[in-house]
Amino acid sequence: MERSVTQGWVIKGWLAVLLLLVGSTSFGLGIKEIPALVSTHNHEVLSSEKDVQAAGHAIWAARSRYYPTLNLHNTLIHLGDDIRLQFPAQGISGSLGTISFLPPPITLHKRDVFLSSIQLKMPLFTGGRITAGVSAAQAKRDEARAEHTKITDEKTREALTRYFGVKLARNVTDTLKTMGRDLQRIRGIAESLLKSGLGTKFSVMQIKVAEADLASRAAEATGKAEVADLAFKVSIGKPQLDEVVYETPMKKAPLPPKPDLFKMAALQQRAEFKILKAKGEQVDALRSATFGKMLPALYAVGSYQLTTTNMPLLTPNWVVGVVLDVPITAAFETIPERQEALRLSEKVEIQSERAKQEIPLLVDKIYAELRASDASYRAMEEAVGLSKEGLRLAEVRFKSGNGSVLEVLRASTDWETAQIKLAQITEEFNRKLLELYGAAGDVRPFVDLYVGNAK
Repeated sequence: MERSVTQGWVIKGWLAVLLLLVGSTSFGLGIKEIPALVSTHNHEVLSSEKDVQAAGHAIWAARSRYYPTLNLHNTLIHLGDDIRLQFPAQGISGSLGTISFLPPPITLHKRDVFLSSIQLKMPLFTGGRITAGVSAAQAKRDEARAEHTKITDEKTREALTRYFGVKLARNVTDTLKTMGRDLQRIRGIAESLLKSGLGTKFSVMQIKVAEADLASRAAEATGKAEVADLAFKVSIGKPQLDEVVYETPMKKAPLPPKPDLFKMAALQQRAEFKILKAKGEQVDALRSATFGKMLPALYAVGSYQLTTTNMPLLTPNWVVGVVLDVPITAAFETIPERQEALRLSEKVEIQSERAKQEIPLLVDKIYAELRASDASYRAMEEAVGLSKEGLRLAEVRFKSGNGSVLEVLRASTDWETAQIKLAQITEEFNRKLLELYGAAGDVRPFVDLYVGNAK
């Protein structure tokens, strides 16, 4: 027994040293600080921010097509077999007659040719293809920004929900601990009555059984609180060894008067509508690019000869001109692309109409659940007061010898259950209210509302 105790202290000591080496810290945190922490530390939010940055670079890449391009061209020409020139027979006429002779053949030995030039090319007219590419890249960035806003809002709501989950688990743990102290006090009363001859040993045993059951539930609640604490740290991107002090108390936020304002905000602020708008702009850019492929393209070109070796003919050092690219069969080749753009445009319109119909319905559904939760909270408040008074009366009767310990235990269980149920309804109401603000497109006003109400 002594060895196990010693080993336990050694393990605790090593754990303490490990925490010091790792650098565990403790910091207080209220819900008003959660949105900023999520925006700067949540891994999914940071990942979506990189998508926005990448989309911004894509815009510069698309705009670069407006600018001239400068290329260095180097060409090495390797000739084949030697060139052999055989001239025909020649004749010389004179007074003595005609003398014919065959000239000897001439052999041109092969020699490689190297050409090096720098070329400048600038688009003058491309049928709107470059402009369409820039518009598509800008729409892609707008879509990435809307996705980033959506993910940030979702992760902020998730962090707030987990914050309240930790508060709920710890409230349940505190309630069970309070009930444990009350049971210890009641057991002391039962043991004193047993010593005086007014109580029974069976009553003491019943209380001990209730204490053991309460201890097991308290251990379960403590485990849930620890898991909820770890989940919240993941949401705000904090190390699991850091200790968070949850400073904001859990209270029920006020019920909004009506859902109409949330419906209006949803149709204006929801990230889904911004995403669909950006997709529509991308479809328009695709349509413009497809149409531009059927138009001629005009380029200004220039070339300057840097190096030439073994050229059989003289060439100028520089040349300038224009290139006109006229597509002949592009109208037929772009038919599938035009059909694709048309179908995507129809898809965006269908999704927009669907969102305009379903999102207000979602707001009404959440608000109805929120109103029911508010009514349950008010009823449970009355139940908590009633169960507390019932426990007080049961203890009075038990002390006077008119009541049984079973009555006290039943009243104690009712009070405990009512308190835990009230905490659960409070957490459920706040979670539903968070869903309502999330359906409206922005959960940050919930934080201001809750902090103002908590004060």
